[in-house]
Amino acid sequence: MSRFVGLISLVLLAALFLGLNVAADHTLSGARLDLTEGRLYTLRPASGRIAKSPEEPIRFRFYYSKDLARGIPQYESFGRHVFEMLESFSHASGGKIKLDVINPEPFSDAEDEAVAEGLKPTPISPTDNLYMGLVATNSLDGHEVIPLFRPDEERFLEYRIAQLITKLAKPDKPKLGLLTGLPMTGGFDQRMQRPTGEWVVLSELKASFDVEMIEPTADELPGDLDALMVVHPKGITPKMMYAIDQYVLGGGKAVIYVDPVCEADQDQQSQMGMQFGRDRSSNLPGLFGAWGVTLADGKLAGDMDLAIQVQLPGPVPERVPYLIWLTVGPDELAKDDPVTGNLTRLNIASAGYFERADDAAVTWEPLIETTDHGGPVDRAKAEMAPDPKGLLSDFVPGDHPLVIAARLTGEPKTAFPDGPPEAKQADDSTADADTKAADTEKKDAESPDQIMQASKSINVIVVADTDLLADGGWVQEQRLGGVLLGYNVYADNGAFAVNAAEQMAGSTDLLEVRGRGTFVRPFKLLEQMQRDAEAEFLATEQTLQDEINQTRQRINDLQSARSDSSTASLVLTPEQEAEIDRLNKVLADKRKELREVQLNLRKDIKKLENRIKLIDTGLVPVLLCVFALSLGGYRAVRRRADRKRGSER
Repeated sequence: MSRFVGLISLVLLAALFLGLNVAADHTLSGARLDLTEGRLYTLRPASGRIAKSPEEPIRFRFYYSKDLARGIPQYESFGRHVFEMLESFSHASGGKIKLDVINPEPFSDAEDEAVAEGLKPTPISPTDNLYMGLVATNSLDGHEVIPLFRPDEERFLEYRIAQLITKLAKPDKPKLGLLTGLPMTGGFDQRMQRPTGEWVVLSELKASFDVEMIEPTADELPGDLDALMVVHPKGITPKMMYAIDQYVLGGGKAVIYVDPVCEADQDQQSQMGMQFGRDRSSNLPGLFGAWGVTLADGKLAGDMDLAIQVQLPGPVPERVPYLIWLTVGPDELAKDDPVTGNLTRLNIASAGYFERADDAAVTWEPLIETTDHGGPVDRAKAEMAPDPKGLLSDFVPGDHPLVIAARLTGEPKTAFPDGPPEAKQADDSTADADTKAADTEKKDAESPDQIMQASKSINVIVVADTDLLADGGWVQEQRLGGVLLGYNVYADNGAFAVNAAEQMAGSTDLLEVRGRGTFVRPFKLLEQMQRDAEAEFLATEQTLQDEINQTRQRINDLQSARSDSSTASLVLTPEQEAEIDRLNKVLADKRKELREVQLNLRKDIKKLENRIKLIDTGLVPVLLCVFALSLGGYRAVRRRADRKRGSER
């Protein structure tokens, strides 16, 4: 009977176990426990709101070559992370996002679909391509593609997916207002004496936005802008300044490019020689002052480490670094901001830099900086007759980076505390007082109430250079005769402009989704050992090469000093034979040293790996066993003590 009861109990326990698993699979499928550093698998609240925002359901098709990625840690772990992030968005959407995972095996229909959708494969062998991309569609014919998820862009994974959902949720192109004092729509180049076309950066913006051009002399902004872009606001009217002030305080997002010396600011009616002496600067001191930042007065950003080499004319051409023409690399770009995090190179010409007051109403996050050795350069020395060598002799490096571009956030007050600027009268001295009063009353009646302070944080990007947008700084025309074939892009200036505009035109929630940590956890000690060993290896190799070169030179010297006939010179002298023997011995000894260095490197790394494996696979389980045995022993002692006390009673 007891055996039968025991069997029934086992069957019931098995059924209960299966039932609990089935119930958990249905009821707890959306539950997550994220114990990773930085909570890499947990969506930000803003991402959760974005996932719920689409009115029409969205279908995610994640093309992932899971079988090919198996065994390649970089792609296998990252592919799992991408899948988990997509699944998190799907769960957070409340059923609005459906996720399908497709394995495009080589030469399959799924691979053909991936190619047709524009996904970019990663070759991992001569015959195999690994796919890791996303195609998203909705019922309104919306179609967005992420051609390739790259492990080196892992910190922007959440942002890219959220941005894609935002585009599908709002299928119409966002409207971008562009206010500029430069001929970005085309003009006439006095230096080349030929018409110029639309700037490439404007063409790039038009691919993503409905761009509306705004004249600097206008008095107001369009009322339906998703974002505002201001480029070289030279000659801007006070009323337009007020309109920008109110737009930003009211929650509008803006990217503002100013410049102490705009090299692209060429008078369309003047010859090149007449350009010198003209004011080619732009600034918005009223707005910047209200926010607590200033464009450094009369100064440019110089940097010896980032300076572009230029060739000076003369009898002997000479190349010197031009301090105010800079090539900015990843180390000088904000790595955790979507605007700059995926860029590798920006070309900047005669840029200024910003300074922030201690009591500023805004906080800032630098996006583009010089190195720690950046320093100011007087604008007057660079504006009239540039002298690269003269700038070098006068340059004094600083001890901290200069901020060329920054993101501003905070709740500043208006730059117009006394109210909107009055309309300019044709003749203030003769204008009738009643007419002035009537105009003022009419103006007050027509104008909405002024915003005196931002009710929520503003979001503005300020850039102290406008030349980075000009074609000459980042693209080169490819022509065949008079036919334009295309452009060769050699810097990321255009990508910076488009990234900034796209982020500003996105939802407020999208602005909160910024770069985060990565899943990769490198073994820093192993990497340092590798670098140290490589440095020792290269030093030894260089010493060997130097000795070989010196020995060869001595052989050549001995050969040249001989006075024998040409035929006799083919016979080695005893001195030469001795040198060659010594060389062979040196080669053998140095090769042995190189092998020892490499062998010691492998031994050290192997020892550390074994220690790590021992801790992970041996020590931790042993500690758990010791804990379990100790707990069991403690309970056994307690039970014996309890029985003993019971028997004594």
